[in-house]
Amino acid sequence: CLHIDYPSYGENAGIVLPRYKIKAVLVELDQGLNEVSTIASNFTYVITPFAKNITYIELNNVDHVVEKGHTIALDVKWDVPHLFGDLLKGMEPTLKYNCTRYPSYVELSLFDPNDIKLELESPSQQKILRSGEATFKIKLSNEGKGEDTVNVTIWLIDLDFAVTPAGWNCAIDGLSDEITYVEENIRYNRGRTWVGAKESAYITVTVTPSESAEYGKKVALNIYAEGERGRDNITCYIQLSEELRVFNVEIIKPKDAKVRIGKSHTYTFEIKNAGNDIDTFIIQANSSNNWDIDIEPHEIKLAPNERAKINVTIHVPSYAKEGTEDFLTFIVVSKTNSSDKNFSTVITTAIAPNVIQLIAEFFDSAAGALHLDKTFGPSAGMALMIIVLVIVAIVILVIVYMIKREFAELICLDRIREVEPGKEAIYNITLRNPTRRRLTYKVSVNEEKIPDGWKIKIPEDKVVLDPSESKELKLIVKPTSEVDPEGWAEVELQVTPAEKSKTTSISVLAIVKGAKPKLKITGVFHWPKIFKAGDTITTRFTLRNDGNVTARDISVVLSVNGVEKNRVDGISIPAGGYADIKLPWVAVEGRNRLRIVVKKA
Repeated sequence: CLHIDYPSYGENAGIVLPRYKIKAVLVELDQGLNEVSTIASNFTYVITPFAKNITYIELNNVDHVVEKGHTIALDVKWDVPHLFGDLLKGMEPTLKYNCTRYPSYVELSLFDPNDIKLELESPSQQKILRSGEATFKIKLSNEGKGEDTVNVTIWLIDLDFAVTPAGWNCAIDGLSDEITYVEENIRYNRGRTWVGAKESAYITVTVTPSESAEYGKKVALNIYAEGERGRDNITCYIQLSEELRVFNVEIIKPKDAKVRIGKSHTYTFEIKNAGNDIDTFIIQANSSNNWDIDIEPHEIKLAPNERAKINVTIHVPSYAKEGTEDFLTFIVVSKTNSSDKNFSTVITTAIAPNVIQLIAEFFDSAAGALHLDKTFGPSAGMALMIIVLVIVAIVILVIVYMIKREFAELICLDRIREVEPGKEAIYNITLRNPTRRRLTYKVSVNEEKIPDGWKIKIPEDKVVLDPSESKELKLIVKPTSEVDPEGWAEVELQVTPAEKSKTTSISVLAIVKGAKPKLKITGVFHWPKIFKAGDTITTRFTLRNDGNVTARDISVVLSVNGVEKNRVDGISIPAGGYADIKLPWVAVEGRNRLRIVVKKA
């Protein structure tokens, strides 16, 4: 409401405009009172000089979001055409407002902003299994001009009891500073997220039901978002649907068994939930001969692909005949739907006791007589048998120890040597007394193992040693000229305590090196010098051995014109020795070309 004072008609009365435009503008100012935006505006015209002194301007139905800390101001002014601006300077009517009689005011109806929006990007109603989960993706949008930190509260409600269902859980992704609290049997999950102006954030909520929840159960998921720029909420629904359930249970059965009459046997079946849902299985078993059966456990809960072992014990009665077969049927039934089941069968054959069983019974009986069953229970017989076996084993170990116990230790670091004929190989062998008493040792060599042509010498044949004392022994091995040029000798040194009859030995190896006979023919002579065909001629010569070993099994062959005429076999010549050879032969007509060959037979 404005009160207008028009200018008086004086010397400028001729240029007073017949009509004036008054404009009202509603503006938003920041904290520094600077204009941020124009919210709304309106105007009116007044006709002079006949216009009333009172006029009205209204700005209605204004819808605007005012930022926090900002100010709303109303600006009222004359809207003078530019053409007359300078001419009318100082001649405008005077606007008066906010007086006692004619007050001016701005009437505002304030509402909470609604810039915060929740939008569901997944189905709002989902059917799942007890072993499954429902996932909801929510888009949180800020449609305002400023950023906001939004608090999000999420809770589950059982539609039948108006409480959070037991065993149901929410996993939330996209919120920070999460907390959980309970009020009136409702469990709330609260967190926050920052959303920029004209931006969106995403929240993922995964709901997992209770493993024991009943099918048909319907639960509501509530999401409530609140920030300074507004609030919003949505509701989703989860239902447990048996229509999605697929039943399948796999049974891995054990092997058939032969069980002694009057005894029991435990079969271990392995079952696997091959369906797609968590399930509780009831275990049953029956015997074709109505023999007693024990089952452990009778009931078990398994998730998909989870396995479990079930023990079924069958008792073969004492009145059963040998060879009787019993068909044990193992049955697995779904507790959710009793028509869903699977089964498997094993065969139990009653047999008479064998030797092993009789032995086991003997120990069971003995254990009972010794009252061991009070300590070991049903395993008393086995415990007694183990005790007896341990005692026997200890006795055997003691005997073996006594047999294997060493009264001397022989150590030689260089046990293989090469030696030339006529020279010596000296082996240094350490003798140690490992006992706790003083012992006198007899030192000897096993003569039976020494080949021909070898000489063995031991400088000391008797040694006395205190406990843990050691002494170095010399073993001298010498090949003679009679040794086999390609041979070797294994020499076994033996020590025997005078106080004990047990002998300790060590073997060394001597290999002949550089042993070789060297044969040479000298002094060849034929008689008679002059002969004719058919005459007997005698050829004589000396065969010498200039080598270092005896030449054995030598053959001498005499041939005339390539034809063998005579020979001598089995000749042995010691090293440095010689043999006189005489070979008669018959001359042939013509020229007689002789050839004498010496070779090893």
